[in-house]
Amino acid sequence: MRPTGHHASSFCLLVVALGLTGCPDQQISYVNSDPTAEITSHADGEQLEAGLHRFMGTVDDVDHVNEDLAASWSYEGEEVCPALPPDSNGSISCEIFLESGARKVVLEVRDAGDGIASALVNLDVQPYGEPWAEITAPEQGGIY
Repeated sequence: MRPTGHHASSFCLLVVALGLTGCPDQQISYVNSDPTAEITSHADGEQLEAGLHRFMGTVDDVDHVNEDLAASWSYEGEEVCPALPPDSNGSISCEIFLESGARKVVLEVRDAGDGIASALVNLDVQPYGEPWAEITAPEQGGIY
């Protein structure tokens, strides 16, 4: 006679405790949630002047602490700031020298369970303004 209902689970526990087999296998699985990434300092399509700019972003993960995250920055497909954990608030930053033209900056975050997320901004980078100079010396008629 095979137990049923509440008695069936008690029977399976007893059988497992005794090291016997015969109860259906139950699998426990873990599903890793992907982290999130957002670039907070610049908007997609923003127009900037060429030069050095500080990019800031935030990363988060519901099932990993910040120390288990690695966030990196890429500019035009090349990593410019290597993967580091964010600060305690999930913030991460990188200084990037932007050249003129249509440019892409990517923030990527990876968690300890190999979940990945990224954020991208397309930028319209304008050349530096035209240089100018004003001659203030020597003065006309001065002796030098």
